[in-house]
Amino acid sequence: MKRPAFLFLLLFVSLSLAAQQVDSFSLKKTAMDLNAAMLAQDSAKVNQLLHKKCNYGHSNGWIEKKNELIANMFNGTLKYTNISQGTMTAVIEDKTGLLRSNIEVDVIRNGQPAHFRLHVLQVWIWKNKKGWQLLGRQATRLPDEGQEGNK
Repeated sequence: MKRPAFLFLLLFVSLSLAAQQVDSFSLKKTAMDLNAAMLAQDSAKVNQLLHKKCNYGHSNGWIEKKNELIANMFNGTLKYTNISQGTMTAVIEDKTGLLRSNIEVDVIRNGQPAHFRLHVLQVWIWKNKKGWQLLGRQATRLPDEGQEGNK
């Protein structure tokens, strides 16, 4: 009688640990999916991954709302041509995930190419039936290569 209870407890603990790993993995995967959707200008996927109250902050202080971000992908304001994702660090509490990473981004902004090295903080929330959705994002510029010691 004790053996089935022990096996049930072991299974429960194993599933709980796996669920925590899956959440961190799924959050990072969703962030990568958003990068891919922005590069592909996949407005349906971007729409799915952004929360309706999303604020998307750029390193120059410009903040886009969800509908502005999607519109700007197609009206020539901002086209992403490369997103090189660095190591991501995730912190998850209940249904909220914080994701930090360094990225390099190439864009065409108002017809002009630009390259940025950024540190990004993203705030994601888990919505039942919708999965992870980006609620907020803020980027800060990193110094150019070789200038890390200059402040």
